[in-house]
Amino acid sequence: MKLNTRSRYGLRTMVVLAAEYDKPILLKDIAEHENLSMKYLDNIIRPLKVAGLIRRRKGGYILGRHPSEINAYEIVSLLEGMDYPAPCAENPQHCKHSPQCSTQHLWEKLRNSYRKILEETTLDSLRKGNNNVNKD
Repeated sequence: MKLNTRSRYGLRTMVVLAAEYDKPILLKDIAEHENLSMKYLDNIIRPLKVAGLIRRRKGGYILGRHPSEINAYEIVSLLEGMDYPAPCAENPQHCKHSPQCSTQHLWEKLRNSYRKILEETTLDSLRKGNNNVNKD
């Protein structure tokens, strides 16, 4: 699965905010740090703000919750939209081949693995460079 640039930069933006948790950061500083246009960054920031993942404070932005309480799945699913490799992985009724499909289980398994990794990865762990997820 390929993530779009909006979700990749959105996650990176959130890690920048996590690195300075509780200290307001100006959008222009984030744009400069991530080499983004202000217009593009604004398109990333808007849904994060609406979802309560970030908020304005003293002219800048801070996280809406502690970095250990925000996981990558929240951010990526918000900015990416669909989080499954095939529509049948979310809802088998989307495909007329579902009852006899030989690959539907694979798509469901892939979606579940993808989601689990993102859910186990917090902004705090990304900020600290600890990208290891628990192995079962």
